Amino acid sequence: SELAEKQVISLSKDLESAKRTIDLAEKAKEQAKADIKRAEDVFALKAKAYEEQIETVRKEVDAVNDEKVALLDKIDEAHAMHEELKKQRDAMEADLVETCSILEKVSEKASTSADEYKKAMAQVTAGTAALKETLEAEILLTMERVEEKELIIKEMETREA
Repeated sequence: SELAEKQVISLSKDLESAKRTIDLAEKAKEQAKADIKRAEDVFALKAKAYEEQIETVRKEVDAVNDEKVALLDKIDEAHAMHEELKKQRDAMEADLVETCSILEKVSEKASTSADEYKKAMAQVTAGTAALKETLEAEILLTMERVEEKELIIKEMETREA
């Protein structure tokens, strides 16, 4: 009976120890649940922030695309203007040749007109070339910005996944 009593005491101690272990496990379980909830909340906030960033980048990409379209329209206008100016130049050259043949006796006046014509054409050509270079540079810059924004979107979508 003494052995049984010692076994009962030992079993009682083991039972108390098991109860404490269960209590600790339950507390750890509750703590883990709270940690998971906090992690889920943080993840939800980060996911929302990433979505907002992606939306911002998408809007910026759309704006850059709109700028690109506008610049392409300007280039088309510049090309059309350049063609019209070429036609005008060709017409002016034809008129000049005809005028020179008719007014050979007044060569000094024709020479002066030709000089003025050359200056005007140089200014027009220089202006058109400068506009073309500026627009091409803006298009290249815009295209680089679009590529950068697309890379950012891809990175964010990859992170989000």
